Amino acid sequence: MATVDDFIKNNAKWLLVLLFSAGMFYSEMKNFKTVEERLSKKIKIIQDNKEKIHQLELQIIKLETKKCK
Repeated sequence: MATVDDFIKNNAKWLLVLLFSAGMFYSEMKNFKTVEERLSKKIKIIQDNKEKIHQLELQIIKLETKKCK
């Protein structure tokens, strides 16, 4: 009957591959979370700027309308 020691001896390289793969996957997930947070901040800044640009465009239209009269 096979024991745990025999299983580890026979499958050591696959266990190491599994261990390193899990570590790489964990690292990529942490990196993905960081990228997602950075993108969220940039999207918020773009949305804020979009609103400011809209307000400036309205002011320009008002000023041009006053000049035409």
